[in-house]
Amino acid sequence: MAEDGRPGSFLRRLPRGVYWIVGGLIACIGAAVAKLLADQVPIEQRIPFWLVGSAIIFFGLYILSLGTKARLEKRDPDDGDPNSS
Repeated sequence: MAEDGRPGSFLRRLPRGVYWIVGGLIACIGAAVAKLLADQVPIEQRIPFWLVGSAIIFFGLYILSLGTKARLEKRDPDDGDPNSS
């Protein structure tokens, strides 16, 4: 178990901006490199470069999405939150 008592939460959460920057950079670099490499080969041989580039782009977008996930916090039901029951 982790320090806060939740299983699987052993990784420290980074600030959202870090996920957005790193994920965006990976996605953009993946797209640029795939395009630059694919432009050097004939059209009928470009599909593997496009597939690998797409995989890198989606990996970057996955990292970016980690920064958008809501953080669950332990809240007291009487903390004034109208959405809590």
